[in-house]
Amino acid sequence: MILVTGATGHAGRSVVGWLASLGHDVVAMVRDVQAASRRLPSGIALRVADYEDASALKRALSGIDDMVLISSDGDASAVMRHHANAIEAATATNIRHITFTSIVDTDELSPFYFSAVYRDAERRLAVCGEAASTIHVLASSRKAMTCSRVTDGNPSRRSSIDSPASR
Repeated sequence: MILVTGATGHAGRSVVGWLASLGHDVVAMVRDVQAASRRLPSGIALRVADYEDASALKRALSGIDDMVLISSDGDASAVMRHHANAIEAATATNIRHITFTSIVDTDELSPFYFSAVYRDAERRLAVCGEAASTIHVLASSRKAMTCSRVTDGNPSRRSSIDSPASR
């Protein structure tokens, strides 16, 4: 089973729909079941959790094989905390693989406000002990992404892929 966090948001909905269309057993992590019933395809299993609630995150991840970690929104300190909580819960529940949606600009010298937030999550993934991949989404285009497998803190593979929205 693949759990998608942030499943009722724009990116999360797209990922849930795409994975389901490929025949995967998808579980949507949501905060609001009513909103999820309006926004997600029928038949998608739901688990209720919030990035701020470590216990709820662990319950939501129980029995899950893979997690797609879609970033939350908010101020930088909250988003950084949300990433950390989700990665810690995934590690505690022995998730087999974590796929994280990041941004292209995570450079140490970047002036972009959120670079440090995403850089922190990528570093946490590199040392969490679970297999992880990071998808760097280009801010200028919803149609192109760069995908890197991250296992030791350094991307060992980079390739361009088309997003499901561009097909």
